[in-house]
Amino acid sequence: MNDVLSTPSSKNTIFTNKRKQSVCRLFLLGENKFVVNGRPINDYFNDIELYIEPVINVLKLFSLERGIGFSANVVGGGKSSQSDSIKYALSFAVREKLRKEFVNDEEKYKLYNSILRKNNLLTLDTRINEPKKYGRKKARKKRQRSK
Repeated sequence: MNDVLSTPSSKNTIFTNKRKQSVCRLFLLGENKFVVNGRPINDYFNDIELYIEPVINVLKLFSLERGIGFSANVVGGGKSSQSDSIKYALSFAVREKLRKEFVNDEEKYKLYNSILRKNNLLTLDTRINEPKKYGRKKARKKRQRSK
């Protein structure tokens, strides 16, 4: 589900993640900007805290909301699954940043990694929509029979 890819043309690292039908590609930025599909995060999610707060809480967990930013491209799904896919991609990006920061200090890295795990930021929800079967209206809906 999660891949860390380096693009040869740029020095940015891309973090990808999937949640339900939505797919997110996240780029870490140096400045304090949160951009989703070319728009600020508040504009994209229409200032609805239900979608914005989980994404920002990943950074607040380690007090990184001032020093790090991201640009995310999200395709498919609804706003909720898009928000979740951004959240998970960002948590894996933060983990990778901490891994690079604490290369020599394995204890600190394990501590921060356990904090991410306790907050369910590294545990992915892999449930997906069940596909429709032929001869039926939906995935499980069958024709009604009389006795």
